Amino acid sequence: MHDAHRFTANVLNYASSDSAAQRAFLASLPPAVGATSLPAVPLGDLPASPAIETLLFVEAQRSVSALTAVLSGLKSTTNLVAFLADLFGVDMLWAACRGTSSSRPTSSCSRSCSTSRTSTPTSSASSY
Repeated sequence: MHDAHRFTANVLNYASSDSAAQRAFLASLPPAVGATSLPAVPLGDLPASPAIETLLFVEAQRSVSALTAVLSGLKSTTNLVAFLADLFGVDMLWAACRGTSSSRPTSSCSRSCSTSRTSTPTSSASSY
């Protein structure tokens, strides 16, 4: 990204994935790209040696409340226009779609949210 484009990006990552290689990569990004680590979530209740897919999905699901707070902060300090998540972050789309408890999602967002989930994530029900 170049300053002439006049937009920034913020990479959100999990505290559990912190490593020297990741820190070096994030430090090498242009100034227009920031990085925020979501706080660690408890994963001790998972079976021994769970598949990486299970870890990623559960960590994303349990990070929805923290992500809601991060997105709320970004919305108050920037012109937040997009949120991208990978397949394991499907539950995180709730945080982006619903925003903070004081904001009302758009009608298209409401349709997407209501058709993509059958229930509210238990780990963050009080956030909505």
